[in-house]
Amino acid sequence: MSGMGYAAVGTLHGTNETDYHYGIAPQAVLASRFIFGDRASIDLAGREYFVSNVAAAATGGHDNILRGDASFAVRIHQQRAIAVKYVWSRRDALYPGQGTVLQLRGTLGIFYTLLGHDRFGAVDWQ
Repeated sequence: MSGMGYAAVGTLHGTNETDYHYGIAPQAVLASRFIFGDRASIDLAGREYFVSNVAAAATGGHDNILRGDASFAVRIHQQRAIAVKYVWSRRDALYPGQGTVLQLRGTLGIFYTLLGHDRFGAVDWQ
């Protein structure tokens, strides 16, 4: 899936000067789910956002943001499951006069999950 929008991005560790960047932002998403009967599932997703200098403020520059996540869920009883999820994000920004800014973040979480459907949302093909 892909799309286009108008976005704003900024740094996680700002200084006294705001370094927000606004611009037209094409984006792409690729996602997949692997289901193992009614016991477990693996979800994988990758996203990319490119905040361009088109329709941007006078500061120019651009940001490229990549985000990936993976989760593994196991049903423990009826509609209840335990899930482990890892999210990874990378931001490359280039601003005139400030050079390149690189930010990386990774997060690991464990979740108690209430499932909405049997078989992790799989549909029957008949």
